[in-house]
Amino acid sequence: MILLQDNADRRLTEQGRKLGLIDEVRWRRFCEKRDAIHRRGQVLNDTYVQPGDAAIEAVLGQEINREYSLIELLRRPNVTVNRLIQAAKLDFENAEVNEQIEIDCKYEGYISRQQEEINRVAAQQEMEIPEVIEYRSISGLSNEVCQKLEAVRPATIGQAGRISGVTPAAVSLLLVYLKTLHKKRDISRALKSA
Repeated sequence: MILLQDNADRRLTEQGRKLGLIDEVRWRRFCEKRDAIHRRGQVLNDTYVQPGDAAIEAVLGQEINREYSLIELLRRPNVTVNRLIQAAKLDFENAEVNEQIEIDCKYEGYISRQQEEINRVAAQQEMEIPEVIEYRSISGLSNEVCQKLEAVRPATIGQAGRISGVTPAAVSLLLVYLKTLHKKRDISRALKSA
């Protein structure tokens, strides 16, 4: 789960429970909130409104021309969960749960893009560096960075990035070099097999 200030309880309560830091009362409250968020999210996802629903169109400030789920409408920047559930005549009383549903819905696209970026960076962190690499042949690396890389001989990009003095820019240059190296090897293999 991505770090957001509003989801600290969802990120940390289960871990705290495993460590024995969360008592039964707090755990029960957490589970009830988590389950309510899930249930209400499902209701919003499964409840559809039709064109001509005056209360919903008033919340949107415009007419709708097709069927929409309430969760689709909540994704719109000018729509709040409280106005939407009131217009849809839903009995969602817990303001904290409603707020969390709105935050989750509004930031869903951003969070999924961030998760993709995290996954991409994690994959790069695991990229192996050949043991016989000549760091001095990588254009743009400073002498200091080359010396540090040669002394440590990191096995992966992640290890290289954790060496003191090896900058993110140097890691980027190393990544570009490795990708170019892999591409040349792939071309060479293709030519040999042709």
